[in-house]
Amino acid sequence: MSKALDYLSQARPEAMEAYFSFLRSNGNSLDPKTRALISIITKVANQTEAGLRQYARKAVNEGVDTNEILDAIMMAFPALGLTKTVWAVDVLLECGVFTESSTTADADAVWHDVCAAAEARGVQTIECDGRELFVVCRDAGWRVFEARCPHHGTNLAMCRIKKDTVECPLHGWRFDLATGACIRFGTENLREFEVRLEAQRVQALW
Repeated sequence: MSKALDYLSQARPEAMEAYFSFLRSNGNSLDPKTRALISIITKVANQTEAGLRQYARKAVNEGVDTNEILDAIMMAFPALGLTKTVWAVDVLLECGVFTESSTTADADAVWHDVCAAAEARGVQTIECDGRELFVVCRDAGWRVFEARCPHHGTNLAMCRIKKDTVECPLHGWRFDLATGACIRFGTENLREFEVRLEAQRVQALW
């Protein structure tokens, strides 16, 4: 909460509580992903950088992938215009929600055999073709992240995983391995690879 909102909440508590209650009551019929995407568009429309960073990360935590965020922004293009759209993409690239690999793979990328699907449970650290990976298995499927801190490339493969999080020993950046999101100190998320299931084998594209 900003200093101004904190002050107003103390100076005019009844009015501010009514306002926040009004905001909370709207969108009850929408699923969390839709609410998250609408919140992103409102932040882009007002060019609120801190809010865009916050709600974009929240959207990712709600299960929204980067292509869905980009689709929402592009669908709002007629209202937002080119300047706000480019501004939003710049912000999301800078904070790590968008990466160059989040929408398309490199032209020379190939599929790598990571592990047997039956072996992928919870969070595992796996070395595959010279690359250290975090392989995450959840009800929704598999996700594969590079086990390197995006800040200075520190290898995270030997770091202790605690409650599905891992912390970089160099500067303390902490990552949620369920989503790859940076949840402490940093502004960039773990690099994620496209995943497919082939003959009961988990494969990743890089």
